[in-house]
Amino acid sequence: MPSGLRITKNDRRVLQRLIRETPDKVSDAVRGIATEMTNDIVLSYGESPSSPGEPPGVDTGTLRSGTTWELDSQDKTKAAITIQAEYGPYLEFGTSKMSARPFVTPVFERWRSGELKRFLRATGILT
Repeated sequence: MPSGLRITKNDRRVLQRLIRETPDKVSDAVRGIATEMTNDIVLSYGESPSSPGEPPGVDTGTLRSGTTWELDSQDKTKAAITIQAEYGPYLEFGTSKMSARPFVTPVFERWRSGELKRFLRATGILT
């Protein structure tokens, strides 16, 4: 699974200042980001059967209902998105007998490539 969003050095300074000056606002933003990213992952699931390279299709709904997020209990500026279905990694990365049907990586890449900044601007965290 992807290790998370990568933030450039310049973005880290802005983020660190925001965490210092407005920790409640940052915590709210993390909640919003985790919710939006989880929704994006769930909404990417298509029709079953799916084609190789496309997000997996919904068959039983286990993958969809097991896609959740949780705020870190120690650090409210961190959240984890979890795919609870044990076959999630097989779908994401494929196997020797099945092509990948990525559904997490495309969402993380979209957020890394601009959606995060758009979200922070839309919520008033960044100007």
